[in-house]
Amino acid sequence: MRRCHDEGFLEIMKGERQRKINLQRRLLYEIFNLKDIEIHHLGAVQERLKDHNVLVILDGVDQLEQLNAMAKETQWFGYGSRIIITTQDQRLLSAHGISHIYKLNLPATDEALQILCLYAFGQKFPHMMVLRNLLWSLLNLRVNFLWVLELWGLICEECPWASGKTHYQG
Repeated sequence: MRRCHDEGFLEIMKGERQRKINLQRRLLYEIFNLKDIEIHHLGAVQERLKDHNVLVILDGVDQLEQLNAMAKETQWFGYGSRIIITTQDQRLLSAHGISHIYKLNLPATDEALQILCLYAFGQKFPHMMVLRNLLWSLLNLRVNFLWVLELWGLICEECPWASGKTHYQG
């Protein structure tokens, strides 16, 4: 994997309708970490990034105007740059002419639990002792809200690993 010299992560707030110049200012601020960056024209992204190898993640894009303001053309960015765009509306990507679209499929609940447990506990299913320690840790936070304890109890009641099935006990 090639190392990018500069990177930026810009979360697009749902329904946000800012002028293109403000979107470019925010993008350049995220990449260069310059608080008082001045932008006087719409070619600022192209002008400042054309010689930079950057990784840009535009998260939560919901308007074509946002794409046009921040990543209208690949020539705006230096050789080897990568632009990742997340959106709920695949039509925006198609309308922008993006052909390399990766659709993320979320794992089923059981598979998600196994992934979580592999990273958290080093095994596919949590050990009952680990769960007990986790619950004690939560209680030691000195939570005084009864409804929080009731909610945690309800959540644990619904979890397959809380039912005591032997195949989940490691």
